[in-house]
Amino acid sequence: LVDGKTPSPDWELDCYSRPVVGAGAKKLWEVLVTDSTGSFRFCKTLPSNQVNSKELRKTVEELMDDPSLPVKPTTIRFFR
Repeated sequence: LVDGKTPSPDWELDCYSRPVVGAGAKKLWEVLVTDSTGSFRFCKTLPSNQVNSKELRKTVEELMDDPSLPVKPTTIRFFR
């Protein structure tokens, strides 16, 4: 959480490649989740072989199950 603000229930998600190379000389990808006010940010690095809808769903579900988040999303906007 940023500055102790209460997150918005409107979340935004992006999955993008980084100019970073991991094991096996493969690009690393990041999943970024934030709310519409920017009061929280979550980032997870994924190897290229895990960039798929199943892994994105798992990441979002794990985040939604996090008891430290005071607000669960009512809307998630996906970019890309």
